[in-house]
Amino acid sequence: MPLALGEVTAAVIGDELYVVGEGSSLTLAYELRMGRWRVIPGGNRPAPSGHHAGEVIGGRWYLFGGFESQSSGAVQIFDPG
Repeated sequence: MPLALGEVTAAVIGDELYVVGEGSSLTLAYELRMGRWRVIPGGNRPAPSGHHAGEVIGGRWYLFGGFESQSSGAVQIFDPG
C-alpha cells in the first residue's frame, strides 16, 4: 500500500479493491489483475475518518459513520464509474 492507514475499510468493486482509512482523506485502489496500487484522482472523502462501516450496493461503495466528529452519522458514497 502506498501510504500507511489505520482502521481501514475496504471493498471490492469490479477488478479493484478500494481502501480508505484513518490518517488520510485519499481513496486507494489495488488493481487485482495487475497487482499494483494507485491513488484515485478526485477520491478525497469529505469526512475522513477510520472505523467506517461499508457496503457495496449497485456498484457504489457506501461508507457509514466513523469515529471522527465530522464523520459521526455521515453517509459517504463513492462511485468508481
